[in-house]
Amino acid sequence: MSVGESVWKLCEDLNKRHPTQLQHCHIVFVSNDQRTVPLIAKVVVLESQFNVLFQDYHVLFLYNPDDRCLVYDLDSELPFPTHFHKYVTETFRTDHILKPEYFRYFRVVPAPLFLQHFASDRRHMKRADGSWIHPPPNYPSISNPGEEIILILLRAMCNNMDDKKKAWIVYVCCANTFEMDEKKYCFFFVKEA
Repeated sequence: MSVGESVWKLCEDLNKRHPTQLQHCHIVFVSNDQRTVPLIAKVVVLESQFNVLFQDYHVLFLYNPDDRCLVYDLDSELPFPTHFHKYVTETFRTDHILKPEYFRYFRVVPAPLFLQHFASDRRHMKRADGSWIHPPPNYPSISNPGEEIILILLRAMCNNMDDKKKAWIVYVCCANTFEMDEKKYCFFFVKEA
């Protein structure tokens, strides 16, 4: 299952169980133009070791009901959820030590709009010959009536969307322009365009 679909399912479940809480949530797409996003995965062996995992994109679910901000990362080895500062410190570290082509960019979407407009046609899960890279989920692909924003557009970090679609894309920014401070990061993630 793609992480984008998994996060959409998380939004769908939250909306069914606690619909008033969805307004406190944001979906964060992490990628860059080269589609090589370094994420630090902590692996416990005899001593703490850190392995870098490169992904073409990643998707996070943020819950910010008050002064605290929690990150729900469905693929992380960190606790589920993890406080924002801990997550950023252990997963992203800083872009200052990276070559520019590995800088991480964030596209932030309010969860209600993500739930309403997101679609995944699963083309990113197929090889060039049309065969599946991994077996698809056993439920139909996600589509919403009307204008759909597909996963491939959301994970692109360039501003290649028309004005209607940009209206609900909140912010794109390089990580190295922000301090490792939870309140500043939380403000960054919820800042309206």
